[in-house]
Order: sequence, then structure tokens, then C-alpha cells
Amino acid sequence: MRKKILLLLKSGFKFEPIIREYLQQDDCEVEAVESAREVLGRLKMSPHSLLIVEQDAYEMDCLELLLNVQDLQSNIRVLFLGSADQENKTEIVNLGGIYLDSPISTDALREAMSGLS
Repeated sequence: MRKKILLLLKSGFKFEPIIREYLQQDDCEVEAVESAREVLGRLKMSPHSLLIVEQDAYEMDCLELLLNVQDLQSNIRVLFLGSADQENKTEIVNLGGIYLDSPISTDALREAMSGLS
């Protein structure tokens, strides 16, 4: 069965092609959404293996999004791409989120996305 992945990235995010290519090579079904509300709706409909979120791009802050996502699906991996000065970064990581600081390297992305179930 193909792993389902959600992307919540701003239009034109420079790593989107790299992320899509890597995940599709790993037999993943990649879906892009445009809002945190849409993320929650998709997770209510079906389980996903990974959610990749560009930090502070949407109507909900990262911590709030993580908590809502975990309420819907406790075993999903949530990867935030953002800046080193993210206000809730430590709390996000302590709650099981993955946080990559900018500048983000392709190696760091691959490592964070490896081993999806």
C-alpha cells in the first residue's frame, strides 16, 4: 500500500520539487493542500504517514497545528520547515514534531523523511 503524504507549503516553495521527487521515488502518494483547515479535513477522511509544513505559512501556528493533527492521528510524522527563531520550536520537538531550521539541506530533508511507515 502506498504511503499517503500531505504537503502544506506556500506556492513556489523552493524545496517542493525535491520533496515531491523524493517521496514519489519512495512509492508515496503526495497531496498538496493550501490551508491548515484542509489538512485537518484530509486527516479526518484517511490516515497519512507524513505531514510536511512550511512554518508560519497558514492560519494556525505550528504548535496549534501539531496538537490538532495529533488529536486526529497520533502516529503521523509531522515535519516543520522553518526558522531557528520559531517561538514554539522546543515544545513542538518535545511533543514529537520534527523541526528543520533554515537553511534546509536536501540531506536533512531526506533524513527526516526516511523510514516512513
